[in-house]
Amino acid sequence: MQALDTFFAKGFAAFAPAYRERSVLLGKRVRFQQADAPVAGQVVDHAADGSLLVLLDGQEAPSSFISGEVTGLQLDTGEVVEGTPT
Repeated sequence: MQALDTFFAKGFAAFAPAYRERSVLLGKRVRFQQADAPVAGQVVDHAADGSLLVLLDGQEAPSSFISGEVTGLQLDTGEVVEGTPT
């Protein structure tokens, strides 16, 4: 329960470095549905609140996404994973 106590005391930020280290999304191109429009870009980081920071195609600054379903994630194995929850 120590991890849970830490989370309640310090939030996701206390776990962010370890989360980033294990993330399969960092540096990957992703696409997903936002409202009624598909969006695509490269995952550049995870914010302190745990949201996914994605540099969308054609944008200069990353956008934050707190929930959604990532599709079209291509792993290093060449396998394309559809329907990967964030």
